[in-house]
Amino acid sequence: MKTKTFSLLIALGLAGISGATTITASGGTTGAQFVTSAGTLLTGTNASILVGSMSGNIFTQFAIADLTPPAFGTTSTLFGRWLGNAADASNATAAAFNGLPIWFKVTTTADGGGHTYYGSTSVFPTANAGVGDALNVAATTLTTFNGAVGVGQANSIAYQAATVAYPNGFVTVGVIPEPSAALLGALGALGLLRRRRN
Repeated sequence: MKTKTFSLLIALGLAGISGATTITASGGTTGAQFVTSAGTLLTGTNASILVGSMSGNIFTQFAIADLTPPAFGTTSTLFGRWLGNAADASNATAAAFNGLPIWFKVTTTADGGGHTYYGSTSVFPTANAGVGDALNVAATTLTTFNGAVGVGQANSIAYQAATVAYPNGFVTVGVIPEPSAALLGALGALGLLRRRRN
């Protein structure tokens, strides 16, 4: 009896997944890498990814109920590379995104932290109970970012072509720069000069 119940639960779970509108962050070991503006690769422990749409400067998350959204790799060969998917099994909620441009919110705690929103050349497929409504999105389709004040970091950059350091291309996530020792020294000297004048 327990075996039959367990098998039924697995079948229902798979049916739910197969009937979902799914956006997959694809690339694997040959995908473009995400890096902070200070040069740190994003990983599953220092960054997160949300899928959604953007209207003006307002981001609306897709598949809010999905507990396993896309993420960055946790092994050295996948550092900086995204993988996984966001899936919404409800046609009612997925349909609100039909035909809208796909955006991604990338947030990191590395190098002082930062976030930005990347626009894709891809659009959400029409919700159709899992039939033809799955889409793979590569980092190479991230053609723009939203760096508006209070929205994203202005020193972010959408997909860039391959370099020696990043042979499959890269995406830069802006971070808040740490104050440099020189800047702190200059502030100290300014404070000392002001104190002597008094």
